[in-house]
Amino acid sequence: MKEQLIYEHGQPYGIRDVNGFLFMFTKVTKFSNQEERYRRELADKVQLADDLLSFLKERASGKESASIAQQTEGKINLDPIPCNKCGSLKHVDLSCLNGCDD
Repeated sequence: MKEQLIYEHGQPYGIRDVNGFLFMFTKVTKFSNQEERYRRELADKVQLADDLLSFLKERASGKESASIAQQTEGKINLDPIPCNKCGSLKHVDLSCLNGCDD
C-alpha cells in the first residue's frame, strides 16, 4: 500500500501509509456569514494535501519533478545540515544529533 489521502466529512483528514499517518490536517470550521472564508480555506487545504501527496509519491519513486524543485526554490530548506564541530547531522531544531554544543 502506498501513501493515501484520507478524507473525513469532505475535508482532507490526513495522509497515511502502511505504518500509519504521516500528516494530519486541522479541520476548517464553518461559521455563519463566513462562507467565502470557509471555501477559500478549504480549497487551500485541499491543494496543500494534494501537493504533499504528490511530493511523497514522487520522492518514494526516486524521481523529484522539476515542478516541485521549482516550487521549493527560495523557500526554507528542511534537509538536515552537518554539525560544524563533529560533522554529524543536525536535527530540524539545529541541535546536533551527537549532542555537541555547536
